[in-house]
Amino acid sequence: MRSNQAWTLGKARRGALGLGAAGLLGLSAVGVTPAMAQSSQITVVVHEIKLIDRVDALSQADIFVRATIAGETKATPPMKQTGRPGEVIRTELTLSGAVKPGTHAVKLELLDKDLRSDDTIDINRIADRRVLEFTVDTRSCRIGGFVSTYRCKQRITRAGAEKKAAQITFSVEVNK
Repeated sequence: MRSNQAWTLGKARRGALGLGAAGLLGLSAVGVTPAMAQSSQITVVVHEIKLIDRVDALSQADIFVRATIAGETKATPPMKQTGRPGEVIRTELTLSGAVKPGTHAVKLELLDKDLRSDDTIDINRIADRRVLEFTVDTRSCRIGGFVSTYRCKQRITRAGAEKKAAQITFSVEVNK
């Protein structure tokens, strides 16, 4: 991890058609360096995931979210789900990263943990692009890279159309 980057992983509550477990996903932040004193923090908050297709044919789904902010990647621990179409996972899952003020690339992925390799679940309506890639301007608090431009704290919903698809609702926050 570069010294000018700090990451935190927040609490998550999940409830999915009768699954009401609450848990702490606690990974704590790296120490703040003097260079970070004038930094911004980008936080991606996942509010809801709705499975459109069955994501794991042989077992329960072990879904997790991975975000890459300004080149640094962090993932949540897997959440066991039935993996059936229509299943809704309500959460307040947060992934944050400290960055310098400016425009930064963000990549958001939804995956199913498997023994050999993790399967990417389609959350992008563009064909052959299963992940969401967008930019966040920490100065103006605008989220770009979609057909529409969004502002911070606005909920954004995207859904995939390919095999193993889901719908994800999230928002982006910037703290200076």
